[in-house]
Amino acid sequence: MHVAGRPRPRGPWIWAWAGETGPPVDLYETAEAVVIRVAIPGAEGAALTLTIDEEQVVLRGETPPPGARWGERTVVHWQEIPYGKFERRVPLPTPVQKDAARANFRNGILEISLPKRVTAQPRTVQIQLG
Repeated sequence: MHVAGRPRPRGPWIWAWAGETGPPVDLYETAEAVVIRVAIPGAEGAALTLTIDEEQVVLRGETPPPGARWGERTVVHWQEIPYGKFERRVPLPTPVQKDAARANFRNGILEISLPKRVTAQPRTVQIQLG
């Protein structure tokens, strides 16, 4: 927040919530899938990169500051929305089928659905006598 009479901060804006760098994340687990929802207001879907490995999901992207489209003579009086490059790593609570992952970006919310990996079930084998 800018205080009157003090210089305004300059440079890239940093995303930060609870010690993390990046936008806020909700992580859900259903019987069938792990679902991750990420709030990224102002981002363009094409500017986002999603990588899934065995243990985590990594989201990289950038949200451009709106002032860039208004010109250099824009005066910012108040700015709380974070802008700039970000990276967010979300640890997965259970193994998933990464090849079956789906991602949908709508109204500033990225929703990632990761079907759970089917684990081998114990099998009883009939023992033949003789």
